[in-house]
Amino acid sequence: ELAQSGALTFIVASASTIVLVSGGIDFSVGAVFAAGGVVAGLLMIHGMPWPLAIILGIASGVLIGIINAAATIYLKVPPLIATLGTYFSVTGIITLMTGGNAVFGFPNAFNAIGQDDLFSVPYLVYIAVVVGAVFWLLLEKTPLGYNSRAVGGNRGAASANGIRVRRHDLIVYGLSGGIAAMAGILSASWLSAADPAAGGSTLTFQVLTAVIIGGTSLFGG
Repeated sequence: ELAQSGALTFIVASASTIVLVSGGIDFSVGAVFAAGGVVAGLLMIHGMPWPLAIILGIASGVLIGIINAAATIYLKVPPLIATLGTYFSVTGIITLMTGGNAVFGFPNAFNAIGQDDLFSVPYLVYIAVVVGAVFWLLLEKTPLGYNSRAVGGNRGAASANGIRVRRHDLIVYGLSGGIAAMAGILSASWLSAADPAAGGSTLTFQVLTAVIIGGTSLFGG
């Protein structure tokens, strides 16, 4: 259980790292984590094939991430306030959607993703390693990573040097939301239930603590 739980935290932290490097912060990940599981779970129990339900669950997280970015870009709301507002809003919405009750009754093939193992190592650990490797490559070897450091270091200078800062924010917050939702879906697979109270403030602070202890500056860059 420790391996699965740690893997889920690591997955969310991988995307949150890029947000923090870019000078932002995402306090909504705990709520988006729960939302991803609830959305995919509700779609599955209403008859949607589980692969499509997973895709739409992740898409819901991407949408929430884009809303976060839009609030900071166009309404000039500080990221801390915008993402906290999203956290409470999303938590309220999924609680209303489920009546505060866990969603369950998923296909066995879906549950197997979170419950099965290979060579006594849970699938979730392999998924976490792949996600970590992808985000390491994004941060170290792609223009997205270079731009993240530039934007986090000095937004004005980054913009003056031709980096499309607004588009960058939309991408990194969308990634953060999508990955948080994916982790929530994997949690629902592991536990055979999607709980609207999953994740929450506990996961949010675990993720931010992990990212900061891992060496990422709170001030970006």
